[in-house]
Amino acid sequence: MGFNCGRWYRPVLWFMGWCLLCEASCTQSMLAQGNPIQPSSTTTAMTAPQMEKRLKEVTDLLLETRRQLEQSREQMNALTAEIESMKQQMALIPSTAPTEESSTSTSLAETVARQGEEQEVQQAEIRQHEQTKVESSSKYALQLYGLVLFNAYSNAGVVDNLNLPSIALRRPAGASHGSLGATMRQTVLGLHGTGPRILGAQTSGDVAADFFSNVSYDYYGNSVGNLRLRRADIGLEWKRNAVHAGVDGPLISPNSPTSYASIGVPALAWAGNLWNWSTQVRYRHAIQLSERHALELQGGLWDAPVIGLNTTTAAPVPSAGELSRRPGLEGRVAYHAGPEDDALVVGIGAYTGQEHYNGNFNLHTWALTGDWQIPLTRRFSINGEIYRGVGLGGFGGGAYKDVLSSTDPVTGITSTIGLNAVGGWGQIRAKIMPSLALHLAYGQDGGFAADFRKIELYGSAYPLELSARNRMMFGNLVYRPKTYLIFSPEIRRIESWQITGSPNVANVFTLSAGYQF
Repeated sequence: MGFNCGRWYRPVLWFMGWCLLCEASCTQSMLAQGNPIQPSSTTTAMTAPQMEKRLKEVTDLLLETRRQLEQSREQMNALTAEIESMKQQMALIPSTAPTEESSTSTSLAETVARQGEEQEVQQAEIRQHEQTKVESSSKYALQLYGLVLFNAYSNAGVVDNLNLPSIALRRPAGASHGSLGATMRQTVLGLHGTGPRILGAQTSGDVAADFFSNVSYDYYGNSVGNLRLRRADIGLEWKRNAVHAGVDGPLISPNSPTSYASIGVPALAWAGNLWNWSTQVRYRHAIQLSERHALELQGGLWDAPVIGLNTTTAAPVPSAGELSRRPGLEGRVAYHAGPEDDALVVGIGAYTGQEHYNGNFNLHTWALTGDWQIPLTRRFSINGEIYRGVGLGGFGGGAYKDVLSSTDPVTGITSTIGLNAVGGWGQIRAKIMPSLALHLAYGQDGGFAADFRKIELYGSAYPLELSARNRMMFGNLVYRPKTYLIFSPEIRRIESWQITGSPNVANVFTLSAGYQF
């Protein structure tokens, strides 16, 4: 609040001026009337010009005083405005806004303390950003990423893989009803790098591996896990086009259910989710229909794996697909609508290939697929896939088999036929809160019963030889209290049918904890 210090001088000026005028009037009156009283030496010496001069000096002095008072008032007003401005600026700082009245010194101390905390947070973020720079011989950026994953499991029933069951098996007489254990073999490590531009395309490289290959136990412990290549990619990315070469999942099956109990293989693998990591070359072209709508065209060459190929050999041997000397062809068309993070995606895919078996048997393998990702509301979404084809064992379809080979019941000679397969899966995702989500999934895969009746299949030492159908369902919660921390309990039920008889059943409970970086 400003202090008006320029009003009090006005009555003083009037009073002094009035006194001087009265003095002059009295003197002139006494002189004119011949007053006998003798004036003093000071009065007689004060002539009219001297009085005017004296009045002028007083007036000038008052004017100077007025000017100084005006300057003081302006300075005080400016200081008041500065104080008000500082108060407004302090009130606009959210982190320093007091919740109750406090002294100015306390507010300033809190402001300094909180600014120090903000500076520490910024420095921590800078240090974290610096950690993403991995030293290499290249001058381009190289990023380390991965997932350190712990899985504790309890299997009620006999399964094919203790760490990550895919099918339920028949319990031999006297065998245990289940198993209990823990593993970290599903831990994933990866490197991603970006390189220079070539012909206008951004170059990149990516490689990822886990420890889920073959042996999980040694002579004295259960922590062994062989390093396994999951993904390797070299890419050229333009604005609308891309070319990639490497090891990846099938182009015709882009989705997978969400499960941290199943990272070594995708969730619902062998139960409706086509998958396998194999060498391929891909091309992608995007057609922008509008700001929020687009079409994506994909095509590729695929080195199709065959189930059970290298079970008894240390060195690679050619698969039935490689013996045909023809790569598999895969393609997919997808429609995208909406924002990228929460888009509606619907796609259809197709695959065709050739397999050559001993005895001059050639099998034409093929598949037709459909996939979808549909956001229903802000909290609910569904996704899934379906397929129909022949010879899909290398994709994880057809109950682990591409072909059926045994004695023909009519001719009595060995016969081989391609197995028709059909399957699919679906998942519902419910976002309970930003850090907690619920997932419910169901999947099934199986071969055609008519194909199994064409030939006589007998018991085999290989437990999956007589498998005809596999069904799996699970539910889990994924809790992420922080960006990089993951906790997920999951319960899973597996039902596996052989050619005849009732299904084998296993119930699996898994508790997962991970750190993602």
